[in-house]
Amino acid sequence: MNIELKDKDIKTTTKLVLELIKEYNNHNQLCISSFNHEYSKELNTYQSEIQFQFLYNDDLVFENPKNEIYDNKQGTVNLFYGCVTQELVNEIHSRNFGVMVWCNKRKAENITVEETEETFLKLINMGVDIICANKPELVLSARKRYIKNYLETMEAIKNIETIETIKTIEANIEVDNVEALAV
Repeated sequence: MNIELKDKDIKTTTKLVLELIKEYNNHNQLCISSFNHEYSKELNTYQSEIQFQFLYNDDLVFENPKNEIYDNKQGTVNLFYGCVTQELVNEIHSRNFGVMVWCNKRKAENITVEETEETFLKLINMGVDIICANKPELVLSARKRYIKNYLETMEAIKNIETIETIKTIEANIEVDNVEALAV
């Protein structure tokens, strides 16, 4: 379960939410997310084990995520799907964070992205860990295609390795035959 915090009173809201989580004893079944990353700092003051997810909106310019997120030792960076690049996914993963992308129906400024199977396949190929979409059936279809492509690639590699092994064995047999004739 994801709880997105939006209130401006960070200290009070964090305290109340953590009290509710403690009361219902479900801290291992949820995460907290927010576009206001100050919640992460406040959550850390409680030494909470609850995962924090850093939300970024489509109006931000992404070269690299803000370094403040790396003060948190766990969680994901949640990005608008139209702003995701391979370099950004690699950077976030290199810091041991997951990458979640979220979709919405509005168009980002200067970004036109449709929720299609091709878009989701591209995100999966980039290594995005979680896709939150309005059309989950397209995400599932893209995932099936990804798995099929992966298995076909692995089979092709296996076949190439088998052919190379056969060539090596044949070459060794020829060498052994030549050596046997020389004796």
